Amino acid sequence: MVSFKAAVAVLLLGCVLSASAAGLIATKNVTVYDFCDITPADVAPPLTKDMDFVGSVKFVSLGDADIAYRRFGNSSTGRPPLVLVAGLGETSAIWPASFLEYLAEQQEVIMFDNRGIGQSTDLTEGYINVTSMALDTLAFVRGLDLDVKVNLMGWGMGGMIATTCAALHGKYYNKVIVLSGTAGSLHSRHITPTANRILMSDPEPTELEKLWLLFPLEHTSAAAAACAYFRNPEPSVVDFFNYTTFERQARAFSEFFFDVDEVYEALPKIKNDLLLVGGEDDVMIPSQGLRVIARRTTTPWLVVLREAGNAAWIQYLPSFVSMLDLFLDAYPDM
Repeated sequence: MVSFKAAVAVLLLGCVLSASAAGLIATKNVTVYDFCDITPADVAPPLTKDMDFVGSVKFVSLGDADIAYRRFGNSSTGRPPLVLVAGLGETSAIWPASFLEYLAEQQEVIMFDNRGIGQSTDLTEGYINVTSMALDTLAFVRGLDLDVKVNLMGWGMGGMIATTCAALHGKYYNKVIVLSGTAGSLHSRHITPTANRILMSDPEPTELEKLWLLFPLEHTSAAAAACAYFRNPEPSVVDFFNYTTFERQARAFSEFFFDVDEVYEALPKIKNDLLLVGGEDDVMIPSQGLRVIARRTTTPWLVVLREAGNAAWIQYLPSFVSMLDLFLDAYPDM
């Protein structure tokens, strides 16, 4: 089994890029291979790695949906289980294997697919918003019949869901980690026009555009991390490509910034310890949204990383992991 530190070292191996290279994304004629100055032969095949440690898929029934999840890790450390919430259209496959392995050494980990995504079903065609997705998360967690309050961590739209869980249902959770999330409303900046165009483009975005949504390629350090991310893909769990609710999720993502004030208004009532992590150049969910949460809550831990975007926690993975451990181990009796 590859060690966490070794995997991090592979992930962050840089590519030497010229300062002008970042501007090449402006044209569709430039490929990710041009940008990273590599050939297809330089890209490592997805690592063959034993993913048995994540366990088999199980289901919790919500009545109108069956939520697929995996539960694994060390239950003897004294930490509550950590529940991972995926983002827009994403499944449990979004979490890198080396990161999951490290988390599993420190606590039990529970990761699930949102309603109608991956292996989770949706038995309705009903309206979905971030608030309803937070209710799904709560129903799922309560359906596990745990005897402790879980820690909750969400990335991207998962961070929006985690923020909503803390604001509206905080008494059911222990600590909450928000990665590139927001409380929405008109008080928070929404996705940039260019990012929205790329995300919703038809045909699908190019590989270079997908990287730009996660890493600010105008910065040499972020471009190096992005090229390493592309060149050395991490193994992940294998999930089915079920996108039943993707369009409804995308609409919910947009509406959260224009039609929903409930979460923003409830922020001062949050009593959970909060860790807020993002990148200062996030084009998907601008980091100003994290600052809004920090201003309206009591004792947040706010970390906005320079020259980083939506995948800031991956770009600075070793530092993030140290920060996460410090946060989860702080104030254990509160």
